[in-house]
Amino acid sequence: MWQANPIVPGESPRAAFDRWRSLLGPTSFITVCFLLHLANPGDVPILDQHNFRSVNKHLAYVRPGMAPKAKPSRFEDLLLVRDFGVAVRRGWKRYSASAPPTAETLDRYLMMHGKSLKVPQVSQPRTAGPRGR
Repeated sequence: MWQANPIVPGESPRAAFDRWRSLLGPTSFITVCFLLHLANPGDVPILDQHNFRSVNKHLAYVRPGMAPKAKPSRFEDLLLVRDFGVAVRRGWKRYSASAPPTAETLDRYLMMHGKSLKVPQVSQPRTAGPRGR
């Protein structure tokens, strides 16, 4: 499968995304995005639920009433994270005297910020099993 369907650097990310989603199935979204990133690290960011959550949180500040998605699931979600990072880095000098963050530094920040936004799961108390054990 890999040799017959390589993701070639420079290939349209959308075409590769569609091909690999059809090959791997609907639950493969994050895997396909990661493969795209490996083939095109300068054009396709690493995408996960954490940086996606962080981008949504930042966008909600400037788009009141925006209904954020819980997790990424479409190619457009990948583009959203990519375009957010590009916009932040391009506009940085307008608002700060410091050098803009690298793409890697911004990605790390978004990941850590997104992790901090995750609502902790409250564990349920254990109950006795079927015979009181």
